[in-house]
Amino acid sequence: MTMALPAPGGPLALLPAYIYPASLAEIEEMFVTRAPHVDERRAIFDAFRSWMEGFDSLFPGTTIWLDGGFVTHKDWAAPHDVDVAVHASGPVMARWNPALVPVFRSYFTDRDAGTQPMGGLVDAFFFASDNPAARQYWRNQWGKVRGRDRNTALGVQKGFVEVIR
Repeated sequence: MTMALPAPGGPLALLPAYIYPASLAEIEEMFVTRAPHVDERRAIFDAFRSWMEGFDSLFPGTTIWLDGGFVTHKDWAAPHDVDVAVHASGPVMARWNPALVPVFRSYFTDRDAGTQPMGGLVDAFFFASDNPAARQYWRNQWGKVRGRDRNTALGVQKGFVEVIR
């Protein structure tokens, strides 16, 4: 059973703890059109959509999770990027070609490394979907909550979005 993408709420303007499958149209509606700081969010969303189209053309069949300030409705702070975790199967990861580095800047498979393509508007991380420890790491990372002071709120979890296409 899947849940509809709810509006972020509560004192930190977050999604309730869950992984919410959503189309690009639903993501745009919730996190651009209906969210504060529309102009900043529009630039981020357009960059993400372009990045994803390019990535999908080269590496179809991946799962993409979105997180960070972009998937909130914080009225006190505009997001500066969208955080992306890409799950890729071994065969997809094996198709990586170093000639693509200028397009995506880099390709990493460890959990602590990433890249910021699209002028820094997309903060992308990649991991092997057949690595349960990596999947759990990113699920835990994307569920963490930071307060207005940027410190982690212990014992509190939030939701994030899985792009469906």
